[in-house]
Amino acid sequence: MTTLKVIRLRPEGAFRTDLRSDTLWGLICWGIRAVYGNERLEAFLRAYTQDKQPPLLLSSAFPYVQDGEQLEYFLPNPLFLPQAAASRQSRSLEERKAEATGRKKLKKLKWLTKSQFERLLAAGDKRRALLQIVQEMENAESLLSVRILSEERVHIGVNRLTGGTKMESGAGLVFHAEEKYVIGQKRRKQGKKKNEQLPEAGLYFLYHAEPETEAMMLGALRFMSHIGLGGNRSIGKGKFTVQQPEPFELQLPAQTNVQVSVSLCSPTEEDIRHMQAHAALTAYELETRQGETGFLYNATKQGVPCLKEGSVLPGKPDNPYYGKLTKVSILAKSQVPVDIPHDLYHYGFALSIPAYYPQPD
Repeated sequence: MTTLKVIRLRPEGAFRTDLRSDTLWGLICWGIRAVYGNERLEAFLRAYTQDKQPPLLLSSAFPYVQDGEQLEYFLPNPLFLPQAAASRQSRSLEERKAEATGRKKLKKLKWLTKSQFERLLAAGDKRRALLQIVQEMENAESLLSVRILSEERVHIGVNRLTGGTKMESGAGLVFHAEEKYVIGQKRRKQGKKKNEQLPEAGLYFLYHAEPETEAMMLGALRFMSHIGLGGNRSIGKGKFTVQQPEPFELQLPAQTNVQVSVSLCSPTEEDIRHMQAHAALTAYELETRQGETGFLYNATKQGVPCLKEGSVLPGKPDNPYYGKLTKVSILAKSQVPVDIPHDLYHYGFALSIPAYYPQPD
């Protein structure tokens, strides 16, 4: 059993920005700078770049649902490559139809509960285990589920010189902005009860840190939660209540040979060579992460290629960590009013969970 810690973020309204591991880490860094000073922030960064010992590893934020005493944490469906089915030539038409239906169901399965995630980590036949999970969900008498709803909202900007809603050209200042909500649902076979309230839903993230770093992270995160986590802070979006840390225990397989990342990961060259040497134990999706510096500067950072959450990486007995802190530069198109007096970093360390991945025949 492996023990991490979990912090729940209860939304006080809509939010705009997906709180993935790199974004969360950046917000915590700004909070450390504001609450504890620049020297503490620089010491925190040196632990990653010089000491080679990550003082804080954290996951992306995932949804949770709480209905009374029942609390469900949802984790991303790992990107295990399903084992190949038997040759289609030797199967009947009905069997092939059933297989195609199963593939469609598995494709829609985005989130797993903690217990389902644990089962999949240990399963020898990943595809069969996933199909059993889908079947159990379809047959359940009562089931908690979650979705993150995105809506486009219309906003009207105000010209700060004239106080009106038009620019010099006469064009209006109407624009659209995306807002997100975490919606918890309780499905029953017998239907919804009259006047039944929706269960509480929010976001959470997992982390590992030493006590001193944990205390600093909590102070920084609570400070930032009042300002707003992510975009549209100036109009009250991204406000969260940061709840107390709690233990998060995961039952691990008896035999493990891979790691499932629950964060974004920017692999080092050594990591890539290790993945290439163990290609049969590797499954991932790539995404380029690019964003703004935020707060003090109006600048766009260069993109950093990352492995998505749920990526499966071969175990490393000598070095347990995947990923790195990447020093990034500002793109030439950015309109930066002043020179940025410090280095900019992108967080790309993986927080990963040991798992078993059967070797292909």
